[in-house]
Parts: sequence; C-alpha cells; structure tokens
Amino acid sequence: MLEGRAAGENDVAEARFRALAERQRLHWALGEVEQERADLEALQQLAAALGDPQRQMEALNRQARFLVETLDEYEAGRAEAEKALTLARQHGEPAVEAAALDLLGRIAYATDDYEQAAGHFQAALALWQGCGVVAELPQTRIRLGKAFKMMGKLDETRRQLDAARGEAQA
Repeated sequence: MLEGRAAGENDVAEARFRALAERQRLHWALGEVEQERADLEALQQLAAALGDPQRQMEALNRQARFLVETLDEYEAGRAEAEKALTLARQHGEPAVEAAALDLLGRIAYATDDYEQAAGHFQAALALWQGCGVVAELPQTRIRLGKAFKMMGKLDETRRQLDAARGEAQA
C-alpha cells in the first residue's frame, strides 16, 4: 500500500511539473516575466523534490534560457546552463547536452567571445547529429556561421550557411 501511495504521489508531482512547464510557456508567450520567473522557481523546486535528473535538466535549461533570453543575465544563465550540461553528461543525455552547449554558445556570442561560441556550437552540432535531432541542425549551423563571420572566417561562414540551407530544405 505504501509503495502504491508513493507512486501515486509521484504521478501527481509529475503532472504538476508538466502543468507548470506549460504555464511557464504561456507566461513567456504573453510576456509575463514575473509569473514566468515564479513558475520557473517552482519547476526547479519540484524537479529537486522528484529527484528526477531529466526534470532537473529541463528545469535548469528553462531557467537558463529565461535568464539569457528574457533578462539578458548572461552570467546567471551561463551558470544554470553549465549545471544542466554537467547533469546531461553525468546521465548520458546527448540531446540535453547539445541544448545546453547551444545555449552556452549563444551566451558566448552575445558577450563577444566568438571563438568560444564557435566551439560550443560545433560540439552541439556533433551531438545533435549523433543522436539524430536533425531539427536543431540548421539554427545551430546558422549561429556557428555567424560566429565564424565575426572571427573573419568568411569561407567557413559560407560553408555553414550552405549546410544550414541544405538541412532546412531536407
């Protein structure tokens, strides 16, 4: 009976997590920053309570994107993305690792560290390809091309943008 109750409580917590995640997306779409922040904090607490590394990685990546994309808080976003990256590597989650690396590349690009950005984007591309997440390839390649452009590597920029075009049309 106790095991059934624990499983039922876990199901409720999982449903709550999914509901919070959807509500957070809604707050993002509506530009409701404070409500989004509150939901992200609740997601992180719930993920920790669930003890589920998948949910913890998801909550960390969501928090990192919020900090970077909504608040322009790059250092705080970098810290959250690095935590997600560490968890992804520990638990063998290449798609989550790629998402964290892509975000770290975007942070490096936004803070004018184009070499580091390119390195993160290249690593993300290799992981996306390795785990078959082809939908992410064109955007990451475009970002990589832009980083190469900022470094004056125009031939490599063209190669990446041509590859992105081909992937987007496939």
